[in-house]
Amino acid sequence: MTDEGEETRFCTQCGAKLAAGDQFCPYCGAAAVGSAGGGSAPAAAAPGMYAPGRSNSDNANSLRNIGILTVIYAVGALFFGLYCLLGVDAIIAALQSNPDVWNYMLSNYGQESFIRESLAVAGWTMTASGVLAAVATVFLITRKYGRIAFVLVILSAIASYDAVITLIVGIVIAYFIYQNRRGFITW
Repeated sequence: MTDEGEETRFCTQCGAKLAAGDQFCPYCGAAAVGSAGGGSAPAAAAPGMYAPGRSNSDNANSLRNIGILTVIYAVGALFFGLYCLLGVDAIIAALQSNPDVWNYMLSNYGQESFIRESLAVAGWTMTASGVLAAVATVFLITRKYGRIAFVLVILSAIASYDAVITLIVGIVIAYFIYQNRRGFITW
């Protein structure tokens, strides 16, 4: 019950919470049960609203596509991060195999220990970025808790600060999530 004595209503199609005067769900466009256009079966969507099952850029199909992009981002970040963490010796050996590259690295970064530490930091930050993106994917797929997915992707982008391309991709994904926020059952 709400403060005014009315029952809290939820959409029968997508489960979103409905305001007291809503005749149609603001997320999926289904007619609200108990409204003038509502009943147990969904009616046609109100003008400007999205009908259930209709493919559009603000609905579940876009979130699914964003979820796929986020999975690709997460896998790439995890791969790069784990490679930096587990393959430090191989990376150092590859750098040392070319004396010009190795001398350049030493002249710019100092000792080998600093190069190893830098690779470890890059590995940990990229791994964290991948984990955050993977968790955000769960919220994208379920279409629940959109704000949490949005924040996780922003944190994922920030965690990948050492790789500019992943930072940019993370911010673009966050933008797409925000633009399609009405496709979430709960934002």
